[in-house]
Amino acid sequence: MLTALQYAHQHHVPTALTLGTKHLVEDNREELLELIKNYVNVLAMNELEAEALTGLSDPLQAASAILDYVDLVLLTAGPDGMYLCGYTDDELKRETTHPIKSGSLADFNRWEFSRPMLREACKHPVKVFSHIDPYMGGPEKIRNTNGAGDGALSALLHDISANHFHKEAIPNSSKHLALLFGLFLFCPNL
Repeated sequence: MLTALQYAHQHHVPTALTLGTKHLVEDNREELLELIKNYVNVLAMNELEAEALTGLSDPLQAASAILDYVDLVLLTAGPDGMYLCGYTDDELKRETTHPIKSGSLADFNRWEFSRPMLREACKHPVKVFSHIDPYMGGPEKIRNTNGAGDGALSALLHDISANHFHKEAIPNSSKHLALLFGLFLFCPNL
């Protein structure tokens, strides 16, 4: 795995890592942090794994701490939904049209989360946090969230791939002005 991560990093291929269980993270915390810091662009986990990794029980604070190592965090929080956290450039940020939410981070969703960027591609990086409520088309009380993180990560990876395809198919689209700095940078050599 380490050889594959080194090769991907050397050739600017994005890497996404999903953590296993909180016990796996607790038992290998230092090794995982070193691996994440050196090779991972997108980190996906649940709130228990995030706490084991950072020592912070609040999902927003844990995601903010993890953003010091990666470009994008997908953190599921059981029946409370999930957080998608990343970076955008100060010049490209857009104020949200949704109600402002506060938690352990005041006004955490103030900026619209539309085009996350590699932190290194931002002239003036701004952390952007988004909360996604759970889908309420099912039961009134959510009792099992198994697979939610896997589904969310697959949607995120699909979006990254779709953005690349769109740039190839419609290179003059105005959408790509920001994508030159955005998710497309995850796959510059594709």
